[in-house]
Amino acid sequence: MTILYIALGGVAGTLSRYGLEGWIQGRSASGFPLGTLTVNLAGSLLLGFDKLLEDAFGFSVRLAEQPMTCVAQGAALCLSRPEVLVHYAT
Repeated sequence: MTILYIALGGVAGTLSRYGLEGWIQGRSASGFPLGTLTVNLAGSLLLGFDKLLEDAFGFSVRLAEQPMTCVAQGAALCLSRPEVLVHYAT
């Protein structure tokens, strides 16, 4: 069941990025891939976000052992725990 949650998280992330890039690109009049540039620049602005969270909330931030799949694994863990979903849904 966990692999299903990981797959659903991957699909949701991919479609979100694709949709956002397309939406931005559709509003630009040039052939330059402005949507891709914007999404990548926005992602690069998140560098240092871990330090900001650490300073603001006082919890330690550590590097993931499996950085390529850690977000999907975290999403799968949250989706497999209904009490977490209920807490954040309200």
